[in-house]
Amino acid sequence: MAGTGGGALRGDTVSLAAYLGWRTAAQRYGCRPWQLTPEQQAEVDAQVTRELWVIEAALSATEAAGVEADADVVQSAMNALAQGNADESFHGDLLRAGLDGAKLAQAIGEELRAGLVLEQVGARAVVDEAEVRAWYERQRARMALPERRIARHILITVNDDFQDNSRARAQQRLGQAADALAAGADFAELALRHSECPSALDGGSLGEVRRGQLYPELEAVLFALNPDEVRAVESPLGYHLLRCDAIIPEQPLSYEAAAPAIRRRLEATARERHLRAWLARRSAA
Repeated sequence: MAGTGGGALRGDTVSLAAYLGWRTAAQRYGCRPWQLTPEQQAEVDAQVTRELWVIEAALSATEAAGVEADADVVQSAMNALAQGNADESFHGDLLRAGLDGAKLAQAIGEELRAGLVLEQVGARAVVDEAEVRAWYERQRARMALPERRIARHILITVNDDFQDNSRARAQQRLGQAADALAAGADFAELALRHSECPSALDGGSLGEVRRGQLYPELEAVLFALNPDEVRAVESPLGYHLLRCDAIIPEQPLSYEAAAPAIRRRLEATARERHLRAWLARRSAA
């Protein structure tokens, strides 16, 4: 965010390092810095050293001129750190870490400003259409939409606390629904009347299903069914009548469909590469 700031570290390095140590200890080990084991402390110190160098490199660059952290974002970050702690306890811990409210806000602001600078530098990395197309052509044989099944089900849950949902009664109720279906009843109407899944309101529809989206017991049955075939199956939820409405075969992924995800992937890689090169130049300067 543009402002009147200059390209330099504004707060003291000690407070910034204390904040980074506090945050890293909380994120990695769920504790305060003084609760770390010697091994954990060594790992935190190494990470703080790396982050401190990156922040100082970013904020001493000409790109940092005019970059400001949003005050609301700083306050939100402070609130997140204090979350779950009484004010008195939190401020006491801050003092023990060598910080206070003002120093903490300054340190968070420095971290955010550095992040904005790095974001600005990374944005210079450009991926053109030819690169996206070339990546697609190299990976084309491996890119496809997997086979999908359009499915419906009727669920009768098992809960021995309720007589109508005892295991024996649930099996009986599912059998009655299966008999009605065999006699010509409409599956969607049966689902609306009998199913205990929210999908009952949509005729039991599960929509398009890919492998890995259902319980293994349901997936194994569904992907063995032919269109319009129904089979009873038990899962951890209870008893199901599972119907395959249609099979959508595996389909090659068109360039138009694949390009946005390819571009995002290439841009992320390009930004990372550009940032590493930029930081290497800063280190050599």
